[in-house]
Amino acid sequence: DQMVIDNAKKFLPGIAKGYYDPRVKVNVGDGYEYIQKHKNEFDIIITDSSDPEGPASKLFGETYFKACQDALTADGILATQAECIWLHLDLISSMAKFIKSIFGNVLYSLTQTPTYPCGSLGFFFVSKSGRDLSKPVREIPESIQAELQYYSKEQHEKSFVLPPFAARKIYQ
Repeated sequence: DQMVIDNAKKFLPGIAKGYYDPRVKVNVGDGYEYIQKHKNEFDIIITDSSDPEGPASKLFGETYFKACQDALTADGILATQAECIWLHLDLISSMAKFIKSIFGNVLYSLTQTPTYPCGSLGFFFVSKSGRDLSKPVREIPESIQAELQYYSKEQHEKSFVLPPFAARKIYQ
């Protein structure tokens, strides 16, 4: 929703500076409809949706992931919000099964998100290729590392280490 973007630019300029990168294209609208109109076009799709209720429920379903698979290039990656293991483990497990049947290469990442219920939030990272999604593709230059408040190579890699109960349920 455009108001979220406008407020992020106004009140969170450090986080929102990516909106000004000329490579970034933002689609404000129905992501489900948008993605179905594009085939083999995107190197990466990032879905930051609301919870799987109401209109956003489509973004958690099998047909959406099939549409994303069609929209990605051969080496394409999808990163999508995927709820919290403490509240939605059955949903996450169910999604992991059908996502794996579409993409094959699926990982669940867990991160600390203080504004989210239980203080954590998960993401699915999937790709059409077999590359290891838990390893960053490139090094972060020192000049950028000094500005980062949360992300690091180590944080990225460790985010895929899940508590055993969650790993068993998601990857069974």
